[in-house]
Amino acid sequence: MHPPRWVGVLASLYGGVNEEVLLRLFLFTLIYFLAAKGVKNRIFNLWCVNLIVALFFGALHLPFSFKMGSLTGFEIFRILFLNGIGSLVFGWLYWTRGLWAAMIAHFAADLMIHVVLF
Repeated sequence: MHPPRWVGVLASLYGGVNEEVLLRLFLFTLIYFLAAKGVKNRIFNLWCVNLIVALFFGALHLPFSFKMGSLTGFEIFRILFLNGIGSLVFGWLYWTRGLWAAMIAHFAADLMIHVVLF
């Protein structure tokens, strides 16, 4: 049984706005600022920070999955990997196109998952 579509729209809005502000605007920027103090290669820093934030983003999706039951190692890997791919794209959009682009892409991806595909 799936929740009503309006719940999916609200969840998508939450993910698109809240997660991007917290993870990209604050965490990504903070880690990049700290990394830039040590390593001067800008592109290397951006991809390393993007990868760190992507792993963190994937890990944030694990508690909800654990509420649904016990997870195998493969399921944990799948959650981290699939959420990490999206997060890498949103992070790349953040640093090349800005926060709004990352928010819109995240919202659109969540809409597809939570509303259109159900």
